[in-house]
Amino acid sequence: MTFFVKYDSIILSLKLKRWTVLLEEAGVRIDVQFRVSKGSVTHFSVNLSYDTEAGSFDIYRCDSAHEYIHCHKFWISEEHTESKSFAGKTHAEALTEAYEDLKADWRSYLERFKEAKRLE
Repeated sequence: MTFFVKYDSIILSLKLKRWTVLLEEAGVRIDVQFRVSKGSVTHFSVNLSYDTEAGSFDIYRCDSAHEYIHCHKFWISEEHTESKSFAGKTHAEALTEAYEDLKADWRSYLERFKEAKRLE
């Protein structure tokens, strides 16, 4: 998907890329979304979610939504955020690191979430 944004007669082409990875446990997925401009990642979000009969829950998200890269651990609270060791990294590097972390540790994050929210 490509967006065109006009700033004072300068037109930028922003490409939005997204995909979803369905994980081994039913209802658990990783959603990846990022924007690319002039060959560089400008914004991103990597989210681990859990869909149940009781509803859909965000478990863990890393993103660049507030002018800095940060992560939300939703088993702690809805507002809890932390800056991981992303200092000095590009958005592309942080996106890759966050995605690889979720692929490797999603079970641990899911279990912490279930325990904290008393699910199952």
